[in-house]
Amino acid sequence: MLKKAFLSLIIVLPVLMVFMSLDYSSSGDENIQIRQAKNVLEYFYSGGEKDAALKPRGNNPDHFYGSSFDVITQAGIRLLNVEDYYLFRHVLNAITGAIIIVFIGLFGRLLKDNTTGIIAMILAFLSPRLLGHSFNNPKDIPFALGIIMSLYFMAKWLLNFKDISKKDILFLILSIAFTNSIRIGGMLLYGYLGLFLAVKVLTTSGLKNIFQYKKQIITAIIVVVSSYFLGLILWPFGLVNPLKNPFEALAGFEKFAIGISQLFEGNYVDSKSLPKHYLTKYILITTPVLILLGFIVFLFKQVTDKTWRNNIAHYLLLFSIVFPLAYIVYKNSNVYGGWRQVLFVYPPIVVLSSLGIRSLFSIVQKKFENLKWLPWAALSILLIHPIKHIIKNHPYEYIYFNEAFGGVENAYAEYELDYYYHSTREGALWLKNHIKSTINENDTIQTMSNHSDYNYYLKDDPQIRTGYSRYYDRYQHDWEYYVSINNYINPHQLKYNHWPPKGTIHTIDVDGKPICAIIKRPSKNDYEGYKMLKKNKFNLALPYFLDYLKVDPTNCSVLAATANACIGLGRNDEAIKYAKTSLKYYKNYPTGLDMLGRAYLNKRQFDNAISTYNTLAKSKPNYFLAYYFQSICYFNKKDYKTALQKAQLCLRYKGDFKPMFKVVGQIKEAQGDIKGAQQFYAKAK
Repeated sequence: MLKKAFLSLIIVLPVLMVFMSLDYSSSGDENIQIRQAKNVLEYFYSGGEKDAALKPRGNNPDHFYGSSFDVITQAGIRLLNVEDYYLFRHVLNAITGAIIIVFIGLFGRLLKDNTTGIIAMILAFLSPRLLGHSFNNPKDIPFALGIIMSLYFMAKWLLNFKDISKKDILFLILSIAFTNSIRIGGMLLYGYLGLFLAVKVLTTSGLKNIFQYKKQIITAIIVVVSSYFLGLILWPFGLVNPLKNPFEALAGFEKFAIGISQLFEGNYVDSKSLPKHYLTKYILITTPVLILLGFIVFLFKQVTDKTWRNNIAHYLLLFSIVFPLAYIVYKNSNVYGGWRQVLFVYPPIVVLSSLGIRSLFSIVQKKFENLKWLPWAALSILLIHPIKHIIKNHPYEYIYFNEAFGGVENAYAEYELDYYYHSTREGALWLKNHIKSTINENDTIQTMSNHSDYNYYLKDDPQIRTGYSRYYDRYQHDWEYYVSINNYINPHQLKYNHWPPKGTIHTIDVDGKPICAIIKRPSKNDYEGYKMLKKNKFNLALPYFLDYLKVDPTNCSVLAATANACIGLGRNDEAIKYAKTSLKYYKNYPTGLDMLGRAYLNKRQFDNAISTYNTLAKSKPNYFLAYYFQSICYFNKKDYKTALQKAQLCLRYKGDFKPMFKVVGQIKEAQGDIKGAQQFYAKAK
């Protein structure tokens, strides 16, 4: 019966996940992955003449990723002439995620029995973060699949060391090759393989009899070499120089790492300088409590049970969890998007947790022989929270925080919610239906969003024009409706309900908290004012901004723009008032702080200006104008040494900023360095 139940889950869960995938939106990574996949296909179709796949895209090292999942998917789209390519991708992504769950179940059965495999698959499917990413995450889900498959076949080898089948070795080669073909960081699997084969040899026979394992050593070499080169087949950058470029990519990710602001513990933190506990805490607060409890039970059994202590596969799984997380913390690696980039450690966690829970099943069923159903009932009750979340919030399963933490309600304004833009599709389709019900047949409407992919869901409607704008720059563009995803919205605005903003006509919520807002513009006076501001017609801009603020008085962007217009008119006291008001609605708003600092500078209140720009530089270190104006302040205070230090900081972030060269020339001239001054004056021209 249990065997049939196990096999039934292997069939039912993938089918269910394919149907669930039909409701999913494009994600934050997909358009980037599609572009690179197209470049790869063009490289192969052109015989290498079209080489965009070999080059970075600006600061993005797209060429460092193998992205075989995307290449295969894009080839299918091209071959089958698929129109709804996102839907096609999501079905394949769902199948990939389902295979992860299947291998988690197979691992549980390998280490114990069918019951463990069933528990493992149930736990994996009811893990909202893993489940939610399974439908539209083309990077982390395929990579996680490669890792768990590789670990599974490594474990089979370690548990049957002398008689491993050729079929399992072949699958191990293919699994590692697949992992490398997604992300070259999969080469860490070679370290796992070498380490645990060495441990197996040493604990079995010691160094004296090492040569009796000649067959295993040769097999390991075959696995490494063949999987390495197989993993490069769909990766042009790796193929061009297979002995150099993969290692260059491995080392090069740090060089190209881009700092991305992450909402963590109520504050925005740069992804390149996250606190040490970032990943650990995120995993703890977003993993179902039952899985955490099962993992704790496993650790207890691992320490106290001799049979468990002697199982090398347990240590393989533990190492595959602990080592990557510890290494990331040690290297202070650039991670973002919650903990999706380390999703590959989660399947091993689930497998070990299922072993812990299975041990509790054995205790209960042994003590209550007539109540075999009792542990299953307890399992169901303890999984109510994630079950309820999945049913209620589909297709936003991945926005999950466990009951011990307090759920989504407690996470709002403290942690990222829809960081992967899953609400894009529903928001765009709701807007489309709304517009079609309110406009005439020959009308056209301009819309915008802070996620450009929303246009995919509106592209076939000639009455709806689309465009992209960052949320805080939306006043600079002409639009009637705006789709705002809850991402990169300042936590101060979330906490004090300044988002969703004035004009919101609909929200998409998860557990009562908005993750997407559809906004109808309350007035176009903000845009008219911006057009005048851009032309330095401050006297014409100001009335437009003031009229707009009558209908939307909490709009921090327009308040800062109003301060800008006042500065242009020399009305610095009014500028200070409007800048401070913008900061009331968005604490440490960079543009608001900039305008406040400029107004202080114009009033020659240099200390106030310096203090303001210190706050700005602390909240946004790459805001080069903060250092520019500080340099001017210190120059006026005749503190030339500090003025030059601030100038250097400005030029670090904006090396071609000519106004800064002019100020440095003035500083040099004031110091009596005429030759140095002339050099900088020349650069300023």
